[in-house]
Amino acid sequence: MGRCARCTGDGSQPPRRRWTRWIPLGVLVLVVLALAFGGARAEVFHSRESALRLAFPQAETIESRQWILDETQVAAIEARSGTELDSRLLNVYVGRRGDEVLGYAFIETHRVRSLPETVMVVVGPDGRSRGVHLLAFHEPPEYRPPARWLEQFEGRALDEELALRHGIAGIAGSTLSATALTAAVRRVLATFEVCLATDPAPEPDATALR
Repeated sequence: MGRCARCTGDGSQPPRRRWTRWIPLGVLVLVVLALAFGGARAEVFHSRESALRLAFPQAETIESRQWILDETQVAAIEARSGTELDSRLLNVYVGRRGDEVLGYAFIETHRVRSLPETVMVVVGPDGRSRGVHLLAFHEPPEYRPPARWLEQFEGRALDEELALRHGIAGIAGSTLSATALTAAVRRVLATFEVCLATDPAPEPDATALR
């Protein structure tokens, strides 16, 4: 499978350990969703900065990348994950320590019932999930996946066990929440396989965030 078509970045990077004010499209979408679907039920648990520090506590640099998936890549991701993609725009954060790639953070917003949630899935260079973190949840609190339930995604690969009633336990009374989040993890791992597994350490050519 070919590499994803890159659509941003001119190769320049500001000094390390400094956060820029550049906000990617995915974060703007999150802000818009928070305003549109906010109110008493909306809960935002992490900013972009705190989420990325959670994903890569040992990183010296965190690079932001945006890609546009072509039709072949979309078809491969959907077939591999068994779910549909809502967008061809891909936002990925790459954590590095020196020349070593520590992992990849994918931030995805999707609808649960009638309102959205935003999650961050961290993937290691080996293609396994390193952690799933809930960043924002706009459904009623009783439908929110608990942190302990999210822990069962750690170390998971994209296989038959990464499914409800197989290797992933459900959530009593919150089947739609469990279904939506499990599908998100499958999409992310499939995206890694299609776009990054054959090119795990591309040349840094996007905005450095840290």
